Amino acid sequence: MTPQSESQRVADKPLGLECRNCGCRHFYVVYTRPTERGITRVRACRHCGRRIVTRETILGDPQRGQYRS
Repeated sequence: MTPQSESQRVADKPLGLECRNCGCRHFYVVYTRPTERGITRVRACRHCGRRIVTRETILGDPQRGQYRS
């Protein structure tokens, strides 16, 4: 077997959020607030209910509404 390169190991990991409490990947948005730099959302795990805060910042032209988490 040959060792995997760093880019191959990173590509094997699933993208997105994962609950630190139970490992679930299903979240719902509790509330959304606009901020000076973008959008702040509070999300809750559908399985255990643990809440996390995500902050999305605007990329490029704010009029186009392209956001980055």
